[in-house]
Amino acid sequence: MNVTIRHIYKLIRIRRILITGMNELLQTLIQVIVLQSTISFFVFIFSPKRNQSLVILGCFLITYMFPLFSFVFAKYFMLHVNFYFFIGPLFYMYTKSVLGILRKEDYFLFVPGVFEFFFQLYFYADPNFYFEFVLGKYKSWNLFTYDVVLNLFTVFFSVKAILLIKKYRNDIVNIYTVEVRKSLRWISTAGVVLIIQFGLIAFMLFFLKENGLEQILNYIAVPIAGITVYWISFYGLTQKNLNLSLIFDQDDEKRKSNENVKQISKDKDSDIVEVKPATILKYEEIVDFFNKTKVYKDKDLSIYKIANLMQISYKDVSFSINAVGKKNFNQFVNEFRVNEAIRLLDNEKIELYNLSGIAEEVGFNCKLPIKSNCLKVEK
Repeated sequence: MNVTIRHIYKLIRIRRILITGMNELLQTLIQVIVLQSTISFFVFIFSPKRNQSLVILGCFLITYMFPLFSFVFAKYFMLHVNFYFFIGPLFYMYTKSVLGILRKEDYFLFVPGVFEFFFQLYFYADPNFYFEFVLGKYKSWNLFTYDVVLNLFTVFFSVKAILLIKKYRNDIVNIYTVEVRKSLRWISTAGVVLIIQFGLIAFMLFFLKENGLEQILNYIAVPIAGITVYWISFYGLTQKNLNLSLIFDQDDEKRKSNENVKQISKDKDSDIVEVKPATILKYEEIVDFFNKTKVYKDKDLSIYKIANLMQISYKDVSFSINAVGKKNFNQFVNEFRVNEAIRLLDNEKIELYNLSGIAEEVGFNCKLPIKSNCLKVEK
């Protein structure tokens, strides 16, 4: 009997030591994450390459991590204010900013967050109301707002950001290149992470609170948040902004015209569309410009760069390539890159290059596009 009691007592002590150790580790991790998000915020805000997108992303990171500030400063003062309802809109607006289609009216998405901010400021004026809202007669409203509405609100805007990337993916290829489109994948992945995280939080808050195990949520959510902060900070600094505003500011009639142009590029065997001699001449000028300047070696090449270099409208460049070449801008550029790669492969000094080196030389980011695009060119 005494052996059993000692054994149970020993297990209880081990359990307490483990819980204490895990809590201390969690506190340390929270402090590191808060420090990282704060540093990223100031780097994005005051970076020499600062732009609208970086400022928005910096604000997203600080609001995303702000709930953890209350854990860090709990010994010094109570932090009643959070920015939960800014998280989703900021991520969505960052996506629009990177695509170059953010508008002034999009800032109205901050209305729920601003309302939440002033509502929480009232807690300082009336501490009794704060305790009533968190623990008293308004507790059910608090739980519904922050356990259900908030998480669904953030999931909603994360889904919108992913759909935004998907909606404009073909236009990105028609103006830039596939490599540029691939550079946006991390935003879609970040959106999926936010959907999983906030969806999981909504489910687990309901399930774990019912069983008194809400501390487990911290052990899961905090490490995920930490990884997300480091990951977004890295990719955010390297992400380049696009400019799709010139296309999406057009009226409905011009948008329909552009859709018809895309249809021309898809129908490679169609001889029904009559192309004007001026368009053919413009296309030949573009081809000649590519051959002379080898501008296709630029990994960040876009239709806007070509238009600026040739001093012609980007619409003329796009229409000429679509109507005469019967291909989009990405296919047009890759054809030149593949032909240049073939020329290098036939060169006697080929031993100085490997396949990755040739890919880099002609404008690709890796060797895989050469293989896939060679097949397309041959066809």
